[in-house]
Amino acid sequence: MRDGVIVGRASADGLCYLVWRDRSLCDFELVLEYRLPGEGNTGIEIRARPDPTGRRPLIGYHADLGHPGIGAHILGAWDFHFAHRREPPCPRGTALLIRPDGSLISRRLRDPVGLRDIRTSDWNEVRIVACGPTCRFFLNGKLSAEFTDLAREERFSCGLIGLQLHDRGMEVHFRDIKLRKLARRGRRSHR
Repeated sequence: MRDGVIVGRASADGLCYLVWRDRSLCDFELVLEYRLPGEGNTGIEIRARPDPTGRRPLIGYHADLGHPGIGAHILGAWDFHFAHRREPPCPRGTALLIRPDGSLISRRLRDPVGLRDIRTSDWNEVRIVACGPTCRFFLNGKLSAEFTDLAREERFSCGLIGLQLHDRGMEVHFRDIKLRKLARRGRRSHR
């Protein structure tokens, strides 16, 4: 922590996470700000759990962040970290439906976040809404990507949240983290 900011510096290659370990977190809205002083690849893992294969620290759904030049397949994309399932693409500007049999329907979002909406080396707001099988990812107030996962196997409905460091030498800052649990079928929401 430095002046109310979580500062992550990667000193080794390989993924590492700062993890909030409430495994019962299911439906929620997460809002925070992030900044990359330089280039890099980072993100937020949601509904996560330890990877039983040992290939990476966590499996779950991953809201990908990075510097503007990193590309639509990373910045503003959903990335899927599964142990055994195929990991379909969900780049920035995409709405993806994963059917129960694993087949995919993908469509382009109307007026998604664009590179002009991302602030280089400055604070950007992230908002993630996870409700039932649907997860939506917003950057600076605009929808970036969303998916609905109806697959019968290895679907994540609850789990951890992890703030990610990806590459050696990168630095990322997170601040103003707010989490609101959402009501599930008639239950009241909690702060």
